[in-house]
Amino acid sequence: MHLVVLLLVYGPFRLPYGFTLWRGKGSPSPARLGLRLLERVPAWLYAYRPLVLADAAFASAAFLKGAKAMGLDAVVGMRKDRAWLP
Repeated sequence: MHLVVLLLVYGPFRLPYGFTLWRGKGSPSPARLGLRLLERVPAWLYAYRPLVLADAAFASAAFLKGAKAMGLDAVVGMRKDRAWLP
């Protein structure tokens, strides 16, 4: 079981906005759960040009394409030997 957390950061302020649990096999992937959390962000926050920072658990083409489809820029940590195929 893993915790997926959406944390809003604005300057020195940090606000936990939402969270969900990834229960493992048979449940949606952490990337899908992350996209669901991003879908819940209110539209007025997009005026601040949000940037999505995520770790390697979200390093999937589905997550990156989903964030891009929402109009968000995403920076995701990945292993050095992982290939990106657009």
